[in-house]
Amino acid sequence: NQGGQSFPEHPFLEACVPKPFLNLILRWKKFISPSTRENIDQRVWWKPVLEIFILLIWAMWIGRDYLNLNSHVIPAGREFGSVVQANHLWTRFETCGWFAWVDGEPTQLIGEKWLETTALPGKHTYRFEYRPWDVPLGIFFMLLGLTFSIGYLSIKDNTPLHNGNFEYSSIHGGGK
Repeated sequence: NQGGQSFPEHPFLEACVPKPFLNLILRWKKFISPSTRENIDQRVWWKPVLEIFILLIWAMWIGRDYLNLNSHVIPAGREFGSVVQANHLWTRFETCGWFAWVDGEPTQLIGEKWLETTALPGKHTYRFEYRPWDVPLGIFFMLLGLTFSIGYLSIKDNTPLHNGNFEYSSIHGGGK
């Protein structure tokens, strides 16, 4: 928050922009400290200068469009958002594995931020149960893969090279 302005689209701006400058200044200060000044001819003195120059070029010309320095103030009472209206599986992950029953009859879950169902007037018994479909499915695929791996290894071990019916070449000390 600089001068009463807020930058909601760039909440990381304050932390990210000054930090590279600070790091470069600290490195430059360490570079020109009295203990290292004697060996300055042996060091590559132009690297920190080049880094600062490139960072300044980026901040002044190239990065201006990304930084959005001319952003406007958004009143605190105004909200922006979007609603995804789809019945795809990836938009309904919060209800995956959850089931609900009202008086023993299955009912539909309404999952926006919490698991909900329609409340009927009168006295009713509501039951929510979590039955994760990914655990049995994962165990099934793991066992299927294990079965195929064992089958492949048993077929592979029964090839002519592994059943003892092969001849040595002359390189390995003669034939059979």
